[in-house]
Amino acid sequence: MRLVLTLVAGGLDALQDALPAAMDAVAGAGAPVSDTALLGDGAMDIFTQGEGPGALRRHAAPRSKRAFRPCALRFAAYPARTHAITAVAGLTCPNPASPGQATSPSPKPLPPSLVIKAVVRCETVQRSYPVGSWSVQLAEVADSGLGPFLADLQAPSDPRPSGIMCPDFRILVPWFELVDSAGTAMNVAIPTDQCGAPKTAAITALQALPFRVTDAVRISAVH
Repeated sequence: MRLVLTLVAGGLDALQDALPAAMDAVAGAGAPVSDTALLGDGAMDIFTQGEGPGALRRHAAPRSKRAFRPCALRFAAYPARTHAITAVAGLTCPNPASPGQATSPSPKPLPPSLVIKAVVRCETVQRSYPVGSWSVQLAEVADSGLGPFLADLQAPSDPRPSGIMCPDFRILVPWFELVDSAGTAMNVAIPTDQCGAPKTAAITALQALPFRVTDAVRISAVH
C-alpha cells in the first residue's frame, strides 16, 4: 500500500534538520521512501510503501518520538488515495470535482417493494490539519431513520404544464446511492417538480439523514 507520512516542524530550518532522522525512522520500519513533497514552511509529505498506516505508526512512531523530540515534530500516516470508499457496499466515491449526483447509469424510480438498509453519500468538505487547510472527500453512511427520505423518493414527479416559466439554474444533488438488503447499491431518481428539477423536499430529507463518516481522503491543499 502506498502511504504518506506528514511531518510538521516549527519552520523550514527545523524541518530540514529533522528530515534525515525522519528518513532513518521510516527505513527502520522497513518502508522504502519513494518520494517527498514540500507542503510549505515546516511541513513535508514523505511517500513510502507499507502494509498499512497502522503498522507504519506502530513501527516508526517510537523512533520518531526519540529522533524528533528537539524539533517538536508531529508524525502521521494515511493511505495515499484519490477517492474515499464507502464502508457499506464498498463503493468508490466519484471524482471530487464532479458537480453532483451521477447520471450514468440512468437512475430509475425506487420500487416500493424494495427493502433499503442504508444510504451512502460522498461529499467534499474543507478541514484544517497541522499542515494547513485541505479539501477532504468524505464517504458517509446512514442506516437508520431512512423512512422520510425513502417516502420522498417514492413520491410521483409533478406533471410539466406547457408554457410554464422556470428558473434558469440547475439544482445540484449530492452524490448518493441506496443499498438494499442484499448489499446491492443502486442509483435512483429523485422525483421532479413542474420544471423538471429535483424536488427540494427529497434533497432536504437526504441532508437530514444521520450520516456517519466511514472514510476521509485529503484531496488538495487550500491556499
